[in-house]
Amino acid sequence: QRRVYSRKIINLHQVISVVRKVFGPEYTVLDFDSANTPCVVNSKNCLGFYNCKLPPIESGCPVRHELIWDAGLFQNMTFLISVHGATFMNLPWIPERSHVVEIFPYGVTETCYEAYSARANLKYFRYREPNSTIYDSRFKHIPPDQCFADNQCRWETKKAPVWISTVELEKTLTQARDSYSRTCVPRQD
Repeated sequence: QRRVYSRKIINLHQVISVVRKVFGPEYTVLDFDSANTPCVVNSKNCLGFYNCKLPPIESGCPVRHELIWDAGLFQNMTFLISVHGATFMNLPWIPERSHVVEIFPYGVTETCYEAYSARANLKYFRYREPNSTIYDSRFKHIPPDQCFADNQCRWETKKAPVWISTVELEKTLTQARDSYSRTCVPRQD
């Protein structure tokens, strides 16, 4: 979750709880940068590390870092679970046969990262948010499959906040976990 303004996960704490439930304590859940963690600064609500000096929800992430830090982090990932967006530009760093779960907010239809995942020998899982409430509040008059042809709809949909139905997400995460369990070869140190 590196979102400062666009596609921020409204129920991030619930999503992290579901990830922990599905994967268990043997996996480290890293909320990468926690850019949208609500915090209080001078009695004002603000979002993200640009305005806050608070640490991330999960420990281990520096507030600001360099590309080398990103590459090192992604080179050690087994799973990447993220909302569709620029985080997936880090796919070149992820080891082959790692698992990727891309979360599509309602109305977002681009699938470029699925093709890249296949070329990079990553196991790809798509989760499409079924709840249209946020989309409908802005663009009920435009069918979701036509939104990206409309510049305003496309822009507004890509920057809108995201509510993730954790019950539905859990099903996709369970499929990804089970797939990894069938293909994982433990390291012999």
